[in-house]
Amino acid sequence: MNLNITRSADGQLKLAGMLDIYSATSLRESLQDALQSTGPIRLDLAEVTGGDVIGLQLLFSGRATAAAAGREFVVIGVSQSLKDAGASLGLSLDVFSNN
Repeated sequence: MNLNITRSADGQLKLAGMLDIYSATSLRESLQDALQSTGPIRLDLAEVTGGDVIGLQLLFSGRATAAAAGREFVVIGVSQSLKDAGASLGLSLDVFSNN
């Protein structure tokens, strides 16, 4: 399954589908566009069906890049499938739950 990324009028990015190497380019471009805008970077990951190390790395990298730029990086929801994918790679997505 491909990753579908939609951007709402208020700038929130909603991701649905697989967060993996095949969707990395579109996710990277969407995160870069969000970093060029103003206000917090907000992601809804509630409908992500899974991910691999590349997709998860982009999330962590986006969060670090936003922090370095003094920008807020807010995750609205994280699907259990994405949490499980992170756990299988030894990564905790708990860092996103503080938002």
